[in-house]
Amino acid sequence: MSTLLEINVPEGEKDELVSILGQQGIVPVSLSSRHFDGDTVASAIIELTPPILTFLAGLYMTRIRSNKHVSYKKAGMEIKGVSEAGLLKILESIAGENAHRHSQTKREE
Repeated sequence: MSTLLEINVPEGEKDELVSILGQQGIVPVSLSSRHFDGDTVASAIIELTPPILTFLAGLYMTRIRSNKHVSYKKAGMEIKGVSEAGLLKILESIAGENAHRHSQTKREE
């Protein structure tokens, strides 16, 4: 007897779910859509095996990391909803642009 797992996503993400599962060689036992609380939900039922557990754990960890966002406020500028690494890239880009403008201003004087 096998253990089955039901994965639910918004209807608009059904094709993406099937694609991601297919890339991992996972074929849903069942794929359906139903209305739930005013929305249409797509459901994929898959057989739960050790490789699938490993794959799903990786997806879950990626989701957890993506939810760890930071925010930055200074001088009327606000940046939020990005990862720490993303914020550093943005700030480095802004610093580079400011340095470039500053060097151009000095040349003009």
